[in-house]
Amino acid sequence: MLGWKYRLSIKELWQDREDDDDDQARDVAPEVAKRIRALAARVAAKSLRLSAELDEIAERFECVPEVEAPAHYFNGALTDLYNAGDDYRISVS
Repeated sequence: MLGWKYRLSIKELWQDREDDDDDQARDVAPEVAKRIRALAARVAAKSLRLSAELDEIAERFECVPEVEAPAHYFNGALTDLYNAGDDYRISVS
């Protein structure tokens, strides 16, 4: 996409899955966190603020398997990720 500084691919992690939302959130969240942390490491030299914000979002995804309502918590973390994407021109797909 034109105008985006960074790209984060996570969509394929839950495509074509048939398990329930809570199970899916528990399974997918650790890999999402891993990818966010990798992006945070890549951008750290250019923006410590963005890197720190991405690390905080990754921490939220890392908590998903342990919370009472994983799908709800996952969706909240995803909203934070999309908001950061808008703020910092990160294409999240």
